[in-house]
Amino acid sequence: MCFARSLAFAALLPAACALGQSQPKPVLKQYERQDPTNREDKSCRSGYRRGVAASKLTVFNTREVVYESVEHTFCDGDPVRLPPRGTEWDFQPSQASTFRYMLSIDDYGRLIRFLDRPEIKAVDGFMNAAPAGVGDFKIFIYRGSRVQEVGVLALMPNHLQFEKDPSLLHLVCKAKEMAEVASFGGAARPDWCLTLKPLPDPSPGL
Repeated sequence: MCFARSLAFAALLPAACALGQSQPKPVLKQYERQDPTNREDKSCRSGYRRGVAASKLTVFNTREVVYESVEHTFCDGDPVRLPPRGTEWDFQPSQASTFRYMLSIDDYGRLIRFLDRPEIKAVDGFMNAAPAGVGDFKIFIYRGSRVQEVGVLALMPNHLQFEKDPSLLHLVCKAKEMAEVASFGGAARPDWCLTLKPLPDPSPGL
């Protein structure tokens, strides 16, 4: 039970009590990893530096959004072992740049309604046999006692599958939109996110 010892403390009491009673729970989590990139770097013996970028976006039931991003760089030719594609996703928080912001009540409500759409509940992932693509993703949607897990390897937004049903792309881009806001535009959405085929009009109540 929470008690206030002063009027000043009483103003903070609801938030303090809420924190004491329960921990924030994730609603949505999206991991992303980009393919290695090369750029010129004269300090490297090979003349090129490679980089692997990874990020994680988490939305909590408190409406807080946390976006973490990290880039590992090394000289091309160095004996650095990259993890197999799609097998390792987490990184040490101390390595990451972290951004936080709060969704408005309306925006949080829209997100929950979006996640509750039948098309989003039916999303089950994508795997491209070719190595080309815009990145790998792993998405978790927390639905009470059940977790919807969506795995994506080498996503190709122009794949014929998405002409028929772009639901997965909308899900990926929904997280990218929040990452863009959290990072003050640093993690800008790619052009393909801005030209998606719209989802059908939702049923009443969604």
